[in-house]
Amino acid sequence: RLVERFGDADDLDTVLVAISQFYSDQLSIRTAEGVERRVMTGLFSGRAPYGYKNYRENGRGLIRINLEQADNVRYIFNLYAFHSHSLDSLVRTLREEGRIYSEKHPDFVRSKLYSILTDRSYIGDIQFRGNWTEGKHEPIIDLATFDRVQVLLGNKTHHRHDSVYGNGLITCGHCLSLLPI
Repeated sequence: RLVERFGDADDLDTVLVAISQFYSDQLSIRTAEGVERRVMTGLFSGRAPYGYKNYRENGRGLIRINLEQADNVRYIFNLYAFHSHSLDSLVRTLREEGRIYSEKHPDFVRSKLYSILTDRSYIGDIQFRGNWTEGKHEPIIDLATFDRVQVLLGNKTHHRHDSVYGNGLITCGHCLSLLPI
């Protein structure tokens, strides 16, 4: 019957493909809007970071603190902030003390420790599209400790722009301020 209305099967296929594409596009837009609304209300849009765990309540995905992992997060921040540890010495200390990252991957690695130490989720924020917003989850780390760690990491972190030839040597001819390269 539809073939009679549209002329032939090829025309019908074209119409059905267009309808399917429209439906898919609309679904994608609604999903993205839903994720954005979720984040703007202070909820994570996906998997919880290390130290938290996902759970469902009344059909809604939420996160709560994972006590064992959160203890590891606090310990990592404490060692780095107040006990002069580097990422390498943290790896050794955590291994020597028998602290495990997960059953599947027991050892903490440098990259994971760096990710933990720079993740604002631990002070109650949520990252979405490169920006941070205040979350509803319970913080694991206090802001003062987090800020101290960021300062310490900043002193040891290589910034790509610092290695550019002539960085800090070129000034504006009008105001004489240094130009970033």
